[in-house]
Amino acid sequence: MSAPKAAPRGHSSPRSSPAPQPADIWGNLVRHQLEWGVKSTLTLIKSAEAMRKIQLHYANLARERHEDVLERLHDATSPEQMVSLQAELWRFDGAGAMRYWQDLFDAAARMNADLIGCVAGAAEATRDDSLATAMQPFQGGMHTGIAPLDELINASLNQQLMKPARAS
Repeated sequence: MSAPKAAPRGHSSPRSSPAPQPADIWGNLVRHQLEWGVKSTLTLIKSAEAMRKIQLHYANLARERHEDVLERLHDATSPEQMVSLQAELWRFDGAGAMRYWQDLFDAAARMNADLIGCVAGAAEATRDDSLATAMQPFQGGMHTGIAPLDELINASLNQQLMKPARAS
C-alpha cells in the first residue's frame, strides 16, 4: 500500500472552506450589533460635546460683551449714549443668536450624517451570508397575524438587508 500523496505546494485542495458554525454565526451577529450600538452611542456623545462647546463659546462671547457694555454704561451721561449702548447690545445679541443657532444646526447635521454612516455600515455588515442565515429564522418567526405589522416585517427593505452581497 502506498501512502496518499500530499498536494503539491501552490495547489489548493479540492475541499471548500468549512461552513460557519452556529457559534461563529451568533458571535458575528452579536459583534456587529454591539459594534453598531457603540459607534452610534459614541457619535451621539461626540456630538453632545461639540454642541456644548458651541454653547460655551457663545455664552463667553455674550458675557464679555455685556461686561463691556456695563462698564461703558457707568460712563454714559446722556440718554442718547444709553440708547446707543442698548442698540449695540440688541445688534450683538441678534447677530450672536443667529451664529449660535447656525453652528448648533451644523453640529446636528454632522451628527445626523455620522449616524447615517453608522447605519449604512451596519446594513453593509449584515449582508454577510452567515448573518443572513442566522437572521432568517428570526424573521420567519416574527409573524403577528396582524397584516400591517407582518407587511412591515416582511417589507422589501428588510428582505434586501437579509440577502448576501452580490459579487461584482
